[in-house]
Amino acid sequence: MPFNGWGALAGFVLGLLLTHNLLGGLVGAFVGWVLQQRLFEGTDALPGVRQIFFETAFSVMGHVAKADGRVSEQEIRTARGIMARMSLSEPEVREAIRLFSDGKRADFPLDEVMQRFARACGRSRMLVRSFMELQLEAALADGPMSGVQRQLMERLARHLGVSAAELHQLEALILAAQRHQRGGARQRASAQRAAKSELAEAYELLGVTPEASDGEVKRAYRKLMSRHHPDKLAAQGLPGDMRALAEEKTREIRAAYELVREARGMR
Repeated sequence: MPFNGWGALAGFVLGLLLTHNLLGGLVGAFVGWVLQQRLFEGTDALPGVRQIFFETAFSVMGHVAKADGRVSEQEIRTARGIMARMSLSEPEVREAIRLFSDGKRADFPLDEVMQRFARACGRSRMLVRSFMELQLEAALADGPMSGVQRQLMERLARHLGVSAAELHQLEALILAAQRHQRGGARQRASAQRAAKSELAEAYELLGVTPEASDGEVKRAYRKLMSRHHPDKLAAQGLPGDMRALAEEKTREIRAAYELVREARGMR
């Protein structure tokens, strides 16, 4: 069985070097072990985490698409687009489609499925946010969410301990990504109105108001970038084939920050 107490060992050695006594080494070992658990919690079971994430993401996505009565062509295209952006193999695409169809069943055990997901992935806030982003993308595929879909998003959020404020911010992130993908093709009344609208949306995406200080804006930006960093997500079990999706999110966050920074004249 491979040794997985490297955090405690490193902490023990560092503690000895800093304090030159056994007690310091023991304290260091404990601190190192705690840090290992917090930073890499669950990595021994990464293959299982990846599988559960994959299965839950696509089955719940089907359930979300069906929530308002019928699955639209745009919702199907969105699901297909996610599969393409994940660079799934043909067998994986077939499995994702099967899971999506399974989620559309009237007797789909949503609560049971979400409880399983929460047990496997719930301690990783990065995985939780990535999962919620996928479901929001499905819910927003063909326009604003219906009341039923919004209630379903709130239900998923409760299962995973996602606050209303965080859910709203994740929704803003998905809407920003959708606008970017459309290439600015929306009809606008004037360039000035468009600039004001985009700036307001950028503040919303970052989770701050125009009244926030420059320091608060910077802290919000750094926090978001840390949450969505592809390498950190991979370390916590996000499937490698979802790296492209994580990178998309970081580009949207960076673009929003640059827009706000330029408008404020921040360095």
